Amino acid sequence: MAADSHPQQTRRKTAIASFGGWACDAFDYQLFGLALPLLLASWKLSAQEAGSIISVALACAAIGGPIGGYLADRFGRMKILTSSIMLVTLATFGAAFVSSPWHLMLLKGVQGLGFGAEWAVGAVMLAEIAPSRQRGLFLGFMQSAWAVGWGAAVLAYLAATYWLTPETAWRAMFLVGILPAGLVFWIRRRLPA
Repeated sequence: MAADSHPQQTRRKTAIASFGGWACDAFDYQLFGLALPLLLASWKLSAQEAGSIISVALACAAIGGPIGGYLADRFGRMKILTSSIMLVTLATFGAAFVSSPWHLMLLKGVQGLGFGAEWAVGAVMLAEIAPSRQRGLFLGFMQSAWAVGWGAAVLAYLAATYWLTPETAWRAMFLVGILPAGLVFWIRRRLPA
């Protein structure tokens, strides 16, 4: 079925789902960068340890894209899109309970895999359903979701650091990372598999 032949309502729902998924991933992904100064102080992390955690997350995101694309072709875009959002969300939530930098690195790696998969699958899904003359607009709309996620992460940071001590603020920020899981259930109810 050509992209131009999809009903407008389906295109709109797919655009909202892709936007929401990317915003949620940005929110969860950016929480770590904002929590990093708190972690450096709480755990006495070195710059090298912090850089290693970030590097693992980015390397796993690069791997997650092709894996997500392969799985989406095999099992369906919507299943992999929702699974990847859930993976990012659960990894972020789990980071609130870590007790060492190695545990955090492992979860950031898992988060990176989901992050890479979600971007690849969401962008392809949106490009497939967008009208050919508006494909750039649709993808630009999805890309703008990054700023929304970033802004939400900043608000979570400001709230956590205002009301909590640094030792608990970073944990609270990661706990809030579970909120995007609600989007997964919304996506699954609104869009076809």
